[in-house]
Amino acid sequence: MADEMTSSQRDMVNTLLFQMQRGLLVLPDVAIAEIVDFKSVEGGDNEEAPWYLGQFSWRNIAIPLISFDLLNGDATSLNNARKVVVMNNVHQRDKALYWAFVINQAPKMQNINEEALVAIADAELGEATALQAEMLGETVLFPDLEKIETHIAAL
Repeated sequence: MADEMTSSQRDMVNTLLFQMQRGLLVLPDVAIAEIVDFKSVEGGDNEEAPWYLGQFSWRNIAIPLISFDLLNGDATSLNNARKVVVMNNVHQRDKALYWAFVINQAPKMQNINEEALVAIADAELGEATALQAEMLGETVLFPDLEKIETHIAAL
């Protein structure tokens, strides 16, 4: 029957892929509140946390803005930041409801399932990465959202 879905179709997750220094960052679309244009930030000159860019105004709320690449231990140029990805805070909701990170280009939409991924066992993971894998010939990163949110909450 046309209505019946295979197991792999049911296990598909709608994701957005963001180009980062080490590869494509994979985020389920439900974790993302909104993608907006980059504009100015306030504060952020934190020598102990150079990945913290400051407070970003989104819907009249000041939310923490970070650089995923810098937190992950990669060099990056923020001069090309064009967009901001506003994230729903999942693990530290008592501290803040949202946080955000900068991106240089629009994300790609991709439905993925576990079968399409091959974990890279000996990958050197960055501070903000939980898993690095290969998917359709590309390196993909799965962020450690709990660790990222813990870093933000400690600011």
